[in-house]
Amino acid sequence: MTIPEEAIVAGAKAMDAYWGGRYAPEEVEELRGEVTAILEAVTPHMIAEALAVVADEFASRLPDGTGNGRAYNSYQVAHLLRAKSDEMRAK
Repeated sequence: MTIPEEAIVAGAKAMDAYWGGRYAPEEVEELRGEVTAILEAVTPHMIAEALAVVADEFASRLPDGTGNGRAYNSYQVAHLLRAKSDEMRAK
């Protein structure tokens, strides 16, 4: 899994802030390895949770659990996934 550079930088800055800004800029850069390891460990769990949220929301839109006699097309499913992704990123 590739962790976005922005997430690693944000994580290093967050660790520095958590420790009261005690790190010099070059030391914050050294936190990258620790941050990458942490993000690689937790990201699959966060993705799984996000997918569960989307699946639950999708299921809640099916009136009788079967789509009420009609199937959602791939565009509708993709739109729902994108909307939920955008909503979660905005938080």
